[in-house]
Amino acid sequence: MIRERVAAAAAARAPEPFVSVDDRMICLVRLVLAASALAVIYVDPSEPDRLVGVTYAALALYALYSAAAYAASLRAGAQPFARVAHWIDVACYLVLVSLSSGTSSVFFFFFFFPILIASFGRGFAAGLRVAVWSAVLFTAVGYATAPRGASFELNRFLLRPVYLLALGYMMAYWGGAEIQLKRRLALLKEVNALTNPRFGVGHTAVSIMRRVRAFYDSDACLLLLHGANREDDGFQLLRATRPAGGGDEDEVESVRVPAELAAQFLTLPETLAVVYNARTRPWQPRDACYFALDISTDERTDAGRAESDALAALL
Repeated sequence: MIRERVAAAAAARAPEPFVSVDDRMICLVRLVLAASALAVIYVDPSEPDRLVGVTYAALALYALYSAAAYAASLRAGAQPFARVAHWIDVACYLVLVSLSSGTSSVFFFFFFFPILIASFGRGFAAGLRVAVWSAVLFTAVGYATAPRGASFELNRFLLRPVYLLALGYMMAYWGGAEIQLKRRLALLKEVNALTNPRFGVGHTAVSIMRRVRAFYDSDACLLLLHGANREDDGFQLLRATRPAGGGDEDEVESVRVPAELAAQFLTLPETLAVVYNARTRPWQPRDACYFALDISTDERTDAGRAESDALAALL
């Protein structure tokens, strides 16, 4: 029966989260940056020009931290403190900037590293947050610790935060686009791999629903089935909802619905595939919230908009 198949599918473990970048590579690059900085300021000691001993000590500690993180990644196969590693890097670079020449510090260029990590590892929003906070904190700390008088370089003080924001935004955008594309490809691969009649209708349907709901990070995913098995010619409504209490498994339920209620979900033409979003901002164009594709002609169409509005209100 469909209900037993749904229950069996719900017991399956959720897929592992998507990973975009190699943690060991990140730790290795961090170690190379720290070691290169030590070597450069040793070969050319013109900077840091004050608190030289403290700056060397701070950079050496950062190099030791980088080496320890790389060794841990080799053993565990993952970056330690992965969720906050880029923020730790930002904090370390702020310390190095404050100990050197403020907004004119050579360590300014290190800030692009955590922006890259956040962007290509966690997406656009995370990368943009790191870029904005890096620019704000670098400006504040750099101005507070910069040399006064003729040594203060106003052009660098004004331009470096702008560079950080502009290039940081581009990195965040490209990183988010790469992650979104790979997640879409992974979803298509999983859905195609699950389409196997040996699994049964219930198992296949619930597995696909779980992955679609997780991909869109939605609260629920609904699927209406007609004649799911030979013994029953009625309608079954499957509903996969977000796990309660932060669990790993979607809560799945299956209920019979009368034909009158099912008909309200089946108002769109069978050849039409629709993506519909609520228009939450007045300045959003309608085309940005509605996309319909006629799969019989493989062409975009504006049909079905009224039916989609009614269906969204019903949901």
